[in-house]
Amino acid sequence: MLLLLQYTLIFASVLLLVALGGCFSEHSGVINIGLEGIMVMGALGGALMMKFLPAGTSAFVVVLLTVLASILLGMIYSLLLAVAAVNFKADQTLVGTAMNLLGTAAATVFVKAMNTAADPDNVSSTIQYLDGRKAFLVNIGGFEFNWCMLLAVIALVIAYVVLYKTRFGLRLCACGEHPQAADSVGINVYRMRYAGVLISGVLGGLGGIVYIIAGVSEWKFENGVAGFGFLALAVMIFGQWKPTRIALAALLFGFGILAAGEKGRPAAALVDSLTEVCMKVMDIILRLSPIGVFCLILPVVAENGPQILGNLGLVLLCAYIGYFLHAVIVYSATVKALGGVSPLAFFKGMFPAMAMAFSSASSVGTLPLNLECTERLGARRDIASFVLPLGATINMDGTAIYMGIVTIFAAEIYGMPLPLDQQISVLLIALLASVGTMGVPGAALIMLSMIFTHVGIPLEAIALVAGIDRVMDMARTTINVLGDATAAIFISRTENDFDPQRGAALQDE
Repeated sequence: MLLLLQYTLIFASVLLLVALGGCFSEHSGVINIGLEGIMVMGALGGALMMKFLPAGTSAFVVVLLTVLASILLGMIYSLLLAVAAVNFKADQTLVGTAMNLLGTAAATVFVKAMNTAADPDNVSSTIQYLDGRKAFLVNIGGFEFNWCMLLAVIALVIAYVVLYKTRFGLRLCACGEHPQAADSVGINVYRMRYAGVLISGVLGGLGGIVYIIAGVSEWKFENGVAGFGFLALAVMIFGQWKPTRIALAALLFGFGILAAGEKGRPAAALVDSLTEVCMKVMDIILRLSPIGVFCLILPVVAENGPQILGNLGLVLLCAYIGYFLHAVIVYSATVKALGGVSPLAFFKGMFPAMAMAFSSASSVGTLPLNLECTERLGARRDIASFVLPLGATINMDGTAIYMGIVTIFAAEIYGMPLPLDQQISVLLIALLASVGTMGVPGAALIMLSMIFTHVGIPLEAIALVAGIDRVMDMARTTINVLGDATAAIFISRTENDFDPQRGAALQDE
């Protein structure tokens, strides 16, 4: 009986924290579908803190630093939603879904890279935190009390007071319900929505670490958080976006998870099943997309004349010139000045990875070959195995160039020439947007909608470049891969462990 109560309370604590986070975000007027990804990031931050804290650290310090690490990483990750939804007016559902996919993928890649760097034979995505987890537990008789239960209660009280008893809470709700009216009386709607999303990041990140320490002493991050972020959304809706009702719903769902037992496994696997279905549907869409693109281009050509096709050719040429100059000037200078490698030797050594990137248009798919080529050039393996996966996630120089060129082209086609200051802002936005672009074919088209919305270009303009996107994607992926390798060589040099002889020895094998 005590065990049932114990796990009911801990699972209810997870659902309560994350649902309250979603509640703050939605009260501000931003739907946070990305709670699942935020939970993963929070879990990652807390798990890393527990793993690397020195042995003998007091339980209080362990709990405090772990909670702070989870909160901080969850809050930082929620900024993706805040920037995209508030500043760029991007589709909130789309951004949230992307955050969920990216969160699990990024955490998996990071943990695998970290484990591989420590032990080349360890390719798992698991982090152990046995000693850290013990700091959260207090045995009271036969009942195992977790300090996270107390944190959930404190969060509930604070949420109720803030939302209904403070000026901040009333303004937050006003921005969600009547943003125009709130703006008319001097309330900064943007600032309040940022606050709502960041609070959801704080609570979502905290919910993530609570979830993974609930019953185990290690976590495999490729499993994400098993759909608890979506379950928390259900709890929030069931509780009608009110803290006290959310608490009751969390207790009900927490008990239901345990009471369902084996019969509840299908529900727990629902999210994974839906993910697989979505991936299959996306595969079908990609296979049929050429037909759809052709149909979209037809009215554009009919309206603007066949010369539009010549314009597309010029865009393609400009993009390739930009890619070429970036590779020859920026990367050549970097590897020569900072890495001590001849540009000719660099491009020659990277040719297999370049060919793979050009043919597959996937930075992630090129990772194994990129690692091999970079190591043969002389970079240290553990450094390359960390830098390259991270670069495949956040380093998208080619994508930034592509977004800037395509945006300026679309603006000219629609008779909306951009002044110099706006062109500069587009380039800066393209650089920021490219950081969150997934390293898979065609992902840049999704991020392109954010920039088009920002400058007022109709989203139908994406159809103009969709037909040649594959050709552009091949080159921009090659640039992305070269940038990752350049960074790995530079960091190896700064660590005084860049050895061209080691690379030559590998080439002779």
